[in-house]
Amino acid sequence: MIVIIVLGIILFFWLNDHRPPVPKKTWIFVDNPDTVDTRIADGIIITPKTYKGYVTIPPEIAGHPIFTLDADRFRNLVCLWTLAQYGGRWIVPTKNSFVAYHSTKEFHGYYTKTGIHLDYMECIKGSAFIRAWRDEYSRLAEFPCVDRYLESRSVGSQKFIDDSALPLEEKYAFPIKDWNMDPMAVACMMILPEHVKNIELRT
Repeated sequence: MIVIIVLGIILFFWLNDHRPPVPKKTWIFVDNPDTVDTRIADGIIITPKTYKGYVTIPPEIAGHPIFTLDADRFRNLVCLWTLAQYGGRWIVPTKNSFVAYHSTKEFHGYYTKTGIHLDYMECIKGSAFIRAWRDEYSRLAEFPCVDRYLESRSVGSQKFIDDSALPLEEKYAFPIKDWNMDPMAVACMMILPEHVKNIELRT
């Protein structure tokens, strides 16, 4: 009997270590909830007006003009804060079609020549990669304009390209030199090298 109990405990912990992380929620971000495709409407609809009901973003960040005056930047901010708090699957309905897949990594998604695709991402709750990306991206609020942020990160982003391009391109075929130098991509560049082993990306 004791042997059976011990084996059961060992099996329980082994399964926990090897079971692929399963996203608990699907977040669908749209500007107008009436436009959501009914095929994916079983997720949680989140909009610029309703996000406060799900995630708390410090007002000095969410209310900064860098985010409030640019719809894409604001959506990305809500994305990172939501995934960092809850984990799950993030979807922005577009003409692009992405197939969900399981991964044993803490974060997985797709990438294109311009970087990690922002219309479809999945992560576990508490993902260190997403938390680091959120924190770095939120630092935009420390600057009066986007250009000042990009200038302050120019050395770090260039170091990323110089030091990390080859190993990352070997692992993922990352076309690093073609990445868009927008703040979301640069923020990712700043934290990606130390987290790259914990993410999975597909084309």
